[in-house]
This record gives sequence, C-alpha cells and structure tokens, in this order.
Amino acid sequence: MKMKKKLISVCACALAAATLFAGCSKTYEIDFDTDFGDIDEEDILEALDAIGFDDYEEYEDGAFSFTGSQDYDYDIDIDAETDVSYFSYVKCSDEETAKALFEYYYENTYEAVIDGDEDLSGRSASEFDGNECYVIIHGSVDEGDTTMIYHDLLLLKGDMVLIAMSNPTESSEIVDSRNEINTFLDSLGYPNP
Repeated sequence: MKMKKKLISVCACALAAATLFAGCSKTYEIDFDTDFGDIDEEDILEALDAIGFDDYEEYEDGAFSFTGSQDYDYDIDIDAETDVSYFSYVKCSDEETAKALFEYYYENTYEAVIDGDEDLSGRSASEFDGNECYVIIHGSVDEGDTTMIYHDLLLLKGDMVLIAMSNPTESSEIVDSRNEINTFLDSLGYPNP
C-alpha cells in the first residue's frame, strides 16, 4: 500500500512538472480550422466602424511601391492607422500583383519570426498555398533595446491582401491594440491572433 501511494505521488509530481514546463514553452503554433471568407471594401469599412475608426485613406485605380520594391497596381487601397494599430486592405489589379505584395510584407515583416530566426515568445500559424496564404502571429520578439509586439494577421486571398498589425508605442497600449485588432477581425469573421 505504501509503494502504491509513493508511485501515485511520483506520478503526480511528474505530471505537475510536465504541466509546468509545458506552460513555460515560449512558442507554439495556433491550431485552428477556418475558412477565410471573401471580403470586400464594404466589409472593411464596417470592420473599421466596429472599432470606431473613420479616419482612413481610400484610393482607387493606382499604384504604390516601397523603397526598392516594384510597383503594386491596385483597384482599391484602404489604409487606416489608429493610435495603436495599422490596417490595410488592397484589392490588387490581379492575383500576380497580390501575391507579390503578400510576399513583400511576409519577407520584410514576418519571415524571420515564422522561420524561427527570431525568438518569438508567443504563437504563430501560417499557410502558403498559391493565392490563398496567411500568417498569424501573437507574441513578442526581444530585439535588444526594443521589443517587437505582434498581434497580426497577414492574408492573401485571390487578388486581395489584408494586413491587421499591432503597432503600440508604449507597453500600456498593447491591450488596446489587441482588443482593436480582435474587434476588427471579429467583424470580418476571421480568427484572432
């Protein structure tokens, strides 16, 4: 009987330790099964309205580029930057342009985190399948003097690219940014990071 109690105690301690160490794990993947439904300009404007933001920029039939990048032709470009978050919806002129824009964002903002080159304390998920790709990241990366906060979604669907990016400048703004992004994505029927 004494041996059985000791074995139960040892097993309980081992289970507690395993639970403790699993809880300390720094990075894990988000496990979800979702279908990113089609969205359009009206859906984006409703999602911005859901977070109480109406100071956005909307452009039609143009092109933009980043320093050293190609031109990205678009039919519609809606950009909104709140005090704590950034949102961009771009309906590109074609799927090839949308794929190139997604790749630009991915390579310059998320690739090092997803590939494990930067030590993410948090969780992530990604899928790359033709013109339906996504990256979801929640957590932080310590970069020496600064800490990068992520609560982001980058999505490519056909000829559309959507980005919802956390952009707090102070630690007191992190929760506000996450809440804002969650409300925006909930309005679209998309998962939260």
